[in-house]
Amino acid sequence: MNYKNISARLQGFRTWIPRFFYLTDSDLKEIVNEDMDNQKYQCTYRNIHSNIFLNWLLINDKSFRSIFYFRLKEHKIAWVLSHIFLPDVRDIEITGKIAGGLCIFHGQGTVIGCHKAGKNLQVWQNVTIGRNPKTEVGGIDTPTIGNNVKIYTNSVVIGNIIIGDNVSIGAGSVVLKSIPPDCTVVGNPAYIVRRNGIRVNEKL
Repeated sequence: MNYKNISARLQGFRTWIPRFFYLTDSDLKEIVNEDMDNQKYQCTYRNIHSNIFLNWLLINDKSFRSIFYFRLKEHKIAWVLSHIFLPDVRDIEITGKIAGGLCIFHGQGTVIGCHKAGKNLQVWQNVTIGRNPKTEVGGIDTPTIGNNVKIYTNSVVIGNIIIGDNVSIGAGSVVLKSIPPDCTVVGNPAYIVRRNGIRVNEKL
């Protein structure tokens, strides 16, 4: 048992409020379980009870803690009390309607401000997903993101655009236009380098 696992057990009292709401709110538990599924590579607790795994993540993974608090936002009292024992990470911001499976790697300087996003969104550090008022249509000026999208380090994705399912956005990319499904894009401005598994060189 490594020191992080020992620490999680000793500091269990710090997580009793968020874990209580996790255990008693079936909708919260379902979506948090989907988020935890994308975290299981990093913990020896991954094969045991989800409640213990949640405890480990809340103590040791500040990016996941921010995701959990994003899910907990409808429980205002629990949100406030939880912060007393487990402060939030100030350099991660999350807004929008985001389905289960959200995963943030490292998380420093990460801003997720989408209109909505599908399942299994993965985001790396220093990514910005946000507004471009010049693209506003029907009151929406932020991206709509599909399922199984990966957005790598230092990328910028802004405006009322659509990111299709199974898209990968390479590190340092600047995305100002919609991306079709099953594509990989890179560059500033971003362009398509792979579509349906085939190498291409296409403008967006």
